[in-house]
Parts: sequence; C-alpha cells; structure tokens
Amino acid sequence: MASPEVEQLQALNVLFKGVLKKYRPASVAVIGCTTGNGFEHIDPRITKRVLGIDINQHYLDIARKRHAHVPGLEFMCVDIASAAADEIRCDPVELIHAALLFEYVSIEEALPRIVRLMMPGGILSVGLQLESPDSAPVTKTRYTSLEKLSPIINLVNPEEFTSTAQRYGFRLIDSSTIDLKKGKRLFAGYYRKEA
Repeated sequence: MASPEVEQLQALNVLFKGVLKKYRPASVAVIGCTTGNGFEHIDPRITKRVLGIDINQHYLDIARKRHAHVPGLEFMCVDIASAAADEIRCDPVELIHAALLFEYVSIEEALPRIVRLMMPGGILSVGLQLESPDSAPVTKTRYTSLEKLSPIINLVNPEEFTSTAQRYGFRLIDSSTIDLKKGKRLFAGYYRKEA
C-alpha cells in the first residue's frame, strides 16, 4: 500500500490526521488499525484513550512497539465482522475510524458491532475505495502477494453504505473524495450516531 505505484498508506495517514484534527475526540477506536498508520498524529492532550482493533495479532504487536509512547493505548485482536466480536467489552468511544475495512467485511455484520462500541452522538469515519474505470481494485505492483486480495475485495458504493448506516442510527454529516494513484479515489464519509 505504501509503494510508489499505490501510495494508499500515505493517503490513509493524511485522512486519519485530518479526522483527529477535525473532531478532536477524547477517545477513538481504529478498526483495521494494522501497524498503527497515523497514530503518530494522536495528541495525548486531546485524545486520552485509543483502541486499536485488528484481525492480525502480528500487526498489533508492531503497532504496540511503534506507539508505546502514546498514553491510553489499548489493542484488541478480533474480527469485527465475526460472532466473537459480540464478546467485545469496553467503554464506548467518541470516534471510530475504519478506512478500507468495509471492502473486506460484511457491512450488515460489522455495523451492529460498531454501534455498540460508540457513544451516542459519536462519529464514525469511513474510507471507502471507489470504483475506477482506469484501475483494477487491487493495483498491480512488484509485490505479487497483494494479488491474493483481488478475489476477496468487494468495493462498497458510498450511497449504499450510507443507506445501510442510516438503518443503524448513523447520519451522514460530511464527505469528501480523495484522489489516489492510478486513477483511484477514496470516499471519506463522516457519520454521526444519533442519540
């Protein structure tokens, strides 16, 4: 994702930085946090609690080492779309950030679990990869192992996501589009959880 042909990691880093600056949450959960991309932008004077959730324990171990200096940092290894996610017990957060997550999980399975992690009036920040007439969903790079993602990636239409999110009490309050390499674009949507 960070390769010069793709540069998605860099774009996601900037997206998370902007979310933190815009909403200034006291608590945040990053679902699909991988190795903590963007965690360096967390200001501990503002954000007192950070929960990183990922399905890959190895990624979480790297994130824990990289960002050990961040106070109030917790990690949880769980698949947010699995039944095991129903067992998550933690205090709700003000903001949940999930970028390039819904392309790999069922929205209908993940959103009910996300709702339970969020305070009333909280913000859900999502990044969704948009369809591109110029590029396949998974960009060909020298890292051929990434081609394994091609059969499992499922691009999500932002209008359909917004409609589904509304059924779970989320109202779209802002959105933008971010240009990526190879003609790709990312939809950044911000949803408020109704009280």
